[in-house]
Amino acid sequence: MQRRVFVEDPDEVARGADGLLLLTEWKEYRELDWKRIYREMARPLVMDARNMLSPAKMKELGFEYYSFGRPDLSTNTALVSS
Repeated sequence: MQRRVFVEDPDEVARGADGLLLLTEWKEYRELDWKRIYREMARPLVMDARNMLSPAKMKELGFEYYSFGRPDLSTNTALVSS
C-alpha cells in the first residue's frame, strides 16, 4: 500500500513528484513560483481541474499541462465543423 504524506510547503510537495493535481482556485496556488516548482519535480506534469492557470504559460515553462473542460487551442482542429 502506498504511504500518504501531508505537507504544507508547495516546494516540498513538488520535490520529486511525478505530477501535481490542482483541485482548488485558491490565490496562493495561482501565484506559486512555477519555475521553482518545475525544477523540483521529477516529471513536470500539472493537471488543472479548475482551469486557473494559463496553458500557454505553463507549456512555455516546460510543463506537461492538462486542464479539464477547456479546448486545446494549440491545434488547428476546428471547434465547429463548417
